[in-house]
Amino acid sequence: MSSFFVVPWGKLYKRELVEDALYPNKHADDDYTTWKLYLFSERIVYINAASYIYRINSSSMTQVGNQAHIFSAEAVEERLSLLTLIGFDISREIEAFKWRSAVNEKAMLEQGDIAVYKDMKLKRKLMQKYRK
Repeated sequence: MSSFFVVPWGKLYKRELVEDALYPNKHADDDYTTWKLYLFSERIVYINAASYIYRINSSSMTQVGNQAHIFSAEAVEERLSLLTLIGFDISREIEAFKWRSAVNEKAMLEQGDIAVYKDMKLKRKLMQKYRK
């Protein structure tokens, strides 16, 4: 369910809200941006009703993409950093980071990206040591 709130489609935004928004040139770029738009919003309305047709595409990024790119630990690290700076409760983001870093650690090892693998492994070990 949380992925519905990340993707940019199916949403209407006021122009002022997106004027300074940047979708970076990265896989799953909406994961780096949509939450910032929510933070800038004065009011958010959610309607749980089908209002458009979504076609499931077997070749879409979420169906065949690299799970480490789709569920970027880097995106959660950015959220953790900014949310901590502005005083938000980050407990759910910490759990998201734990899950995503495990996905990323495994994917990077399989891909042979040892530098990212070791970085994820080190971060996870530090979290285990200090977040008991």
